[in-house]
Amino acid sequence: MYSVKGDVILDPFLGTGTTTTAAMTSGRNSIGVEIDESFQHVICPVTNHIVDFSNDYLYDRLRRHLAFVEDRIQKSGALKYTNKHYGYPVVTSQEQFILLNGLKKVHARRDNIFEVVYSTKPQTWNFDEPPEALIRTKEESRPKPSQLSMLNGQ
Repeated sequence: MYSVKGDVILDPFLGTGTTTTAAMTSGRNSIGVEIDESFQHVICPVTNHIVDFSNDYLYDRLRRHLAFVEDRIQKSGALKYTNKHYGYPVVTSQEQFILLNGLKKVHARRDNIFEVVYSTKPQTWNFDEPPEALIRTKEESRPKPSQLSMLNGQ
């Protein structure tokens, strides 16, 4: 099974909220049901930290992608495509338009119902020097500086 951004994930056994946290991080809507009220003290505080946790995870995911790209370029040469949002090389044409929406805030709409507000802009890179993987693609020899300092969605 898989899902795409905007899908609804149903978790009939919410427990500690792991599935809901993953859904929020990956831009999915989530409905969690838990009949054991003793889990409420665990689940509700998660919403206080989900924004930082999710954004750190997404930033790390992008860094892991860059490490993969660097390795791939060293072994196989320049990649054919460039992601339009981040400006880094990608393997397939579908990856050109991937945007990992960071979380801006989570707020309680009413008891046990939370709403997530997502960014619509790419994450900001905080590199002093661009990663090696960004330097060589077949489409362009070097990304424009503006591609490395995209605005954060805050």
